[in-house]
Order: sequence, then structure tokens, then C-alpha cells
Amino acid sequence: MRYQENIRKPIDKLLNTEYKRYSRYGFKFSNLLISIYSYARVNSQHGQEAGELMLKDVTKIIQSELREPDVPALWEREMILILLPYTAKESARLVANRICKKISDHEFFIGSKMEKAIASIEIVEVNEEGLTSNIQKLELLH
Repeated sequence: MRYQENIRKPIDKLLNTEYKRYSRYGFKFSNLLISIYSYARVNSQHGQEAGELMLKDVTKIIQSELREPDVPALWEREMILILLPYTAKESARLVANRICKKISDHEFFIGSKMEKAIASIEIVEVNEEGLTSNIQKLELLH
């Protein structure tokens, strides 16, 4: 649990700031939660270094599809949360679809062996239910 608290602290601060902006001015924002299902398999079959390399490649793919104000952050070992400021759910869905397609089309090479990443993406547009409630919805969908 300590690991999660440490990696989430920076993004938690940004999420809270964005939620305050939403509460005060009504600026919509969405979050994506990306799970890399093949990470655990690659880790166990090829070692932790291979899993980390796959995660690094996935992160580059994600970053290539984001705008400058968008913020990706490691949420758990194989989960990445993306903060999409000023983005309603339908626009977030377009981003999620592009990311998912790029990840599934990408060939990851581990030594001489080619692997495919399997990812799923959940989307939530933050609303008046509160930030914690919206993040819990994302986690429950996984």
C-alpha cells in the first residue's frame, strides 16, 4: 500500500487542483485508466526488466497521443491514469480509442521474441459526485 501512496501523491495533487477548477468554474475534465494486461505475463515469462521495457514502450505510445496539458501517471504497477483537462467524456473516448489501437498494433520485442500488449481503458468524466467517487468508479470498472 505504501508503494501506491508514493506513486499517486503527485497525480493526486493535480487531480485535486483540477477538481477545484471544475467546482469553481465548471471546466469539465476526464480521466482514463489504462490497464496493461500483458504486463504480468511478460514479467513472469521474461523477467521484470522485460516487463518494465514493455511498460516504457506503452508509456511512449500514450504520450504520443496526448496534448501538452494532459498528464499520464503510473497508478499501479500495470495501470496508468491520465488526467485530461478541459475534456468531456466523448472527446476522452476518442483519445482512448486512438491509444488502444496504437498499443494493440505495436509490436514489442523482448530479445528476439515479439509480444503484443493487451490493454483496456476505462473513462470517467468527473462530475459533482466528487473526485474520490469518480476515481472509485474507474477502479471498479477494472
